[in-house]
Amino acid sequence: SISKHLQKKLPVILLKHIKPNNNPITTKILINQTSLILRSKRHLSNILHKIRSKTDSNMRNKSALEARKSASPAPAMPKFKLSLKHNY
Repeated sequence: SISKHLQKKLPVILLKHIKPNNNPITTKILINQTSLILRSKRHLSNILHKIRSKTDSNMRNKSALEARKSASPAPAMPKFKLSLKHNY
């Protein structure tokens, strides 16, 4: 189908991280304004998985530190905003 063909040919993804209190990975992604050409859906999920696992370990380290300082709850997972851009 045409849409499948277009998806194969044109998907460009812009990853933007919504900033929760100055998380290092957040800032990095925002600074780079990461623009990626996607090869496939799997490629996208790999990227998201990498970001999430990095964020997870950052959060774990951070919340471990904060837990030592005080009995505060672990920070909420940051949200990812994805926008697919097609230049037809």
